Amino acid sequence: MKTISIKKVLIGLAVTIGLLAFVPMLTANQIFLNPVETDFVQELKEKLNNYYNTLPEDRVYVQTDKTLYRPGETIWLSTYLLDGKTLKASTKSEILHVELIAPGGNIAKKLSVVNKKGRSTNQIDLDKHVLGGQYTLRAYTNWQKNEKDTLFFSKKLTVQKVILPRIKMKLDFQREAFGPGDMCIAKIDLENNSNEVLANHAFEYQVKIKNKEFKRESAKTGNDGSMYIEFNLPKHLKTSDVILTALIPYQNQTESISRSVPVVLNDISIEFMPEGGDLVYNLPTKVAFRAFNETGKPVDVEGIVFDEDDNEVCTLKSFHFGMGAFSLTPKNNGNYYVQITKPVSIAKQFELPEIMSAGYVLNVENNNNDLAVTIQSSVSDHLHLVMQTRGKIIFSSEYDVAPGANRFNIETSKLPIGVSQLTVF
Repeated sequence: MKTISIKKVLIGLAVTIGLLAFVPMLTANQIFLNPVETDFVQELKEKLNNYYNTLPEDRVYVQTDKTLYRPGETIWLSTYLLDGKTLKASTKSEILHVELIAPGGNIAKKLSVVNKKGRSTNQIDLDKHVLGGQYTLRAYTNWQKNEKDTLFFSKKLTVQKVILPRIKMKLDFQREAFGPGDMCIAKIDLENNSNEVLANHAFEYQVKIKNKEFKRESAKTGNDGSMYIEFNLPKHLKTSDVILTALIPYQNQTESISRSVPVVLNDISIEFMPEGGDLVYNLPTKVAFRAFNETGKPVDVEGIVFDEDDNEVCTLKSFHFGMGAFSLTPKNNGNYYVQITKPVSIAKQFELPEIMSAGYVLNVENNNNDLAVTIQSSVSDHLHLVMQTRGKIIFSSEYDVAPGANRFNIETSKLPIGVSQLTVF
């Protein structure tokens, strides 16, 4: 996982991993040395405190009564404005700016909400003739505008005139990306409004490319009211404008459902994130990745990892929404790269991060009531292990590591709620 920016303020070199903790105060496992307050840890605490006192973080959340609205309705809001470290009411900000951004990108409505004691309620009234579409609710404080990397609160809301269909239709593609020549597979599920499946129900499906009909076929659902629709995209497809529409006759009328086929041509990007932050020579590492198309939407990919001599090392396949992981043990200090095999149209090669000649790899696995922590080291060394949550150090220890795998456990029952960061210094 990526190291957050706070690490750069604290020390030049560290191996860091974020942990999702559930429940408060850490009890050391017997494999740890007794928690110690070394000069290093004291210095670390001072720097953390100075950082958060100088640059406190606002955390914003806006709760709405629903996500689908009709023109003329009211969007009811509950706003929360908290200090990022303590999760109590912000001491730096009291005014929260709330914007409703129209599908075209312009600001349709704007509020300045006073959040006393960190919470407030308010409302946005929609005009009766407001345009339908997907709106974005955005909220931020003036303090957040000072930070370049700050994420404003953002939430999607849909505004439309609701006309209930007479049947329930679901149409989902089985992958997040298809390329020229690929077989597209989509599953359709049909039910009536009494939640009874439409078994053996005849329908048609149509594929349009740039608004021109490419394929039309008759089909029929199975006994469970579902069916897999399959069709091949043209091998020389030059556009991503491909629409699949199912036309379902029911009670002397035709209902329809359409989905854009997630077509990827030649322009995708992949981010590689070694667990712990770095790839190290001869140390096994889990490498997470995520893939995007040219518009920033996730795409499912499959590929092969090669070394600098073009030898196949391993394969990769995304699990969901373009995200996945693979294991790699770098055997040389050269460059490794990935060649995408699906979608088939991607000719670009994607380089993995630079390989360090020496260092540490931090791996964490969740084992029911504890975390199995492994530090892979290329050298013998004396290290500090520090866990902090929202800038507060909740555990610190020091111990010796030997080359290879060094394993121990951390009990999770007394960890604080939230995201904790485990760092090896």
